[in-house]
Amino acid sequence: MLMFEPAESVGPHRGQSNNEESGLTRNQSRPSEKRVHDHLSSKSSYTHKRGVWVKPGQKRNVPVGRITIPAIDIDAPYRLGTHDDIVQLGPGLWPATPFPGEAGNAVFAGHRTTYTHPFRDLDLLDEGDQIQTTIQGRRHTVFKVFRTTIVPEAAYADFVLDQPEHPGVRMITLFACTPKGSRSHRIVVQARAPRPGATKSD
Repeated sequence: MLMFEPAESVGPHRGQSNNEESGLTRNQSRPSEKRVHDHLSSKSSYTHKRGVWVKPGQKRNVPVGRITIPAIDIDAPYRLGTHDDIVQLGPGLWPATPFPGEAGNAVFAGHRTTYTHPFRDLDLLDEGDQIQTTIQGRRHTVFKVFRTTIVPEAAYADFVLDQPEHPGVRMITLFACTPKGSRSHRIVVQARAPRPGATKSD
């Protein structure tokens, strides 16, 4: 596990108010939608899809896929958006980041101790553990964890939104507040999927 202030390896291992447990909270200074669009620009096809921007009060909070992490017994539906009313229901896909399995970095927020707490045990993931995703029951993608990082609250948005430099790289980023019960930092787990058509020797 890495610390982002500055980065410090601590090695892999396994084994309040409700808003304070959300990766994004009402009271913190979060990036604007325009900033997210500017950050990702044309890298994500998600930016150009219709019907994916979810706002509070709109009854569109229906699951669009699932995240499964066998190592920590997670099998949860995910929804589009990271507003509180969505993340209370389960993992939420950050607007303007790609769908999991598409080129780029798909970014998910989730709770650790409140509501459905799908990301409770992110700290137990090891390098090489699998994260599996589907979209509407189809397009099954398997990612393998390659990094876990602890990032201070003030720096986490830029860190989790960073997109791969090389085209075609498929990543997934899961983040939540840490330590449990506090939002001073974020635990960020990142995983990669193999390139389409790649062999084990690639």
